[in-house]
Amino acid sequence: MWPHMFKFALTNPELIYKSVIYEDGNINTMIFPTLNNTYIDCLQPLTAYSKATTLTLEVLKKCIKLLSINCKLKDKQYVLNCIESYRIHKNISNKVLCDILSNVIYLPKIIKYKKKIPNIYKKYFKELR
Repeated sequence: MWPHMFKFALTNPELIYKSVIYEDGNINTMIFPTLNNTYIDCLQPLTAYSKATTLTLEVLKKCIKLLSINCKLKDKQYVLNCIESYRIHKNISNKVLCDILSNVIYLPKIIKYKKKIPNIYKKYFKELR
């Protein structure tokens, strides 16, 4: 996974440092977290991920149903706009949106292997119990 890509952003990554490396070899480190200045790298506006292959119209359709959004399924860009507008209007947190998207995208794939998942992990996810 690469930073600033959709799959990476879904993990709610915590930034551990940020540096800029210049052509002349100089490095400027801007963030080194301590206990009080951690930073979660949030999702960009959803329309920025229109080329993400995991964000299919079927996935987006399930998301708008879960969120109870009134949105026509014209095309991917239009639906991403609908969800993004709703996200802003309802002040949906990054974590909540990431959880919804992750569940819609990955849970159906994981459920197939439910019997192979150790019980110690199943306790964290009601869908796997």
